Amino acid sequence: MTTFKPRISITKLGKKIVIRSALKSDAESLFSLARIIVAEDQFQLLTLDEIEMSVSSEENWIESFAAEENRIIIVAEMNGTLVGSLDFCNGRRKRISHTGEFEMSVLPDVRSQGIGALLLESLLNW
Repeated sequence: MTTFKPRISITKLGKKIVIRSALKSDAESLFSLARIIVAEDQFQLLTLDEIEMSVSSEENWIESFAAEENRIIIVAEMNGTLVGSLDFCNGRRKRISHTGEFEMSVLPDVRSQGIGALLLESLLNW
């Protein structure tokens, strides 16, 4: 299972934030986060009515990442609420195994507090 030790940090506004690996129990919160981000309709490749996901599919997604050595889902939690996430996967073939891609989301009302930077730093440290 791909995880890392949870880390407590402080945002630019002095709020405590926990950066940790995603758990299956985060599925509903990750689903809600995705819907909020897509509903913004800014810089998105899909619209809200095109989302073909559910809490169940999010649980399966989290489990599939946890089962792979070179994949991880990292979440940012503030006051018990998920406010951001980052998922990473590497190239699956030998010749591109040194490459990877990630997706990151932070709730609009907590942006510009350094949460994205904390997520990205956690990925790099991982």
